Amino acid sequence: MPLYIVNPPEGLYEAEELDYVSQLEMGDLIESLATGQRKDVFRDAVPAELINGYMDELQPYVSEEEIDYYSRAQRCVISDDTKVLWDSLGGSARYRLDRDRPNWQEQENSDVSIPDWATQHFSIRLQEFCESIDKATSYADREDIDDNTKDRLAELGYL
Repeated sequence: MPLYIVNPPEGLYEAEELDYVSQLEMGDLIESLATGQRKDVFRDAVPAELINGYMDELQPYVSEEEIDYYSRAQRCVISDDTKVLWDSLGGSARYRLDRDRPNWQEQENSDVSIPDWATQHFSIRLQEFCESIDKATSYADREDIDDNTKDRLAELGYL
């Protein structure tokens, strides 16, 4: 997503940074703005991952295909003017990005092979990761999650 910093400390960062910054780096970026100490938060490529829950409780209201589709995991990596997206069902696509048009993308191809520069951001293949997840239990069912955290997750609508 585009990021605009209004009135940053003078000389801390360039007037316009062209590399990407992940939302995971926002804490470091905010800290650097507050302390005036530059941190290396910009990246040539930024990965993202979405692991959806298993939605079999929606039956009989939706089809098995819809359950599989909306339960799939997805990964993407953005680099330069390209976004590569793939999912646990074997789908993939490549999109063209334009930095002068924030939040704009155009699909170039579907069913693309995922390049090494994209997969190298993840320590385990997506399919392998999905097979390792026990979809019968929730994250909040784990013994090491305290009741306050479970209550907060419930308040936010995750449970």
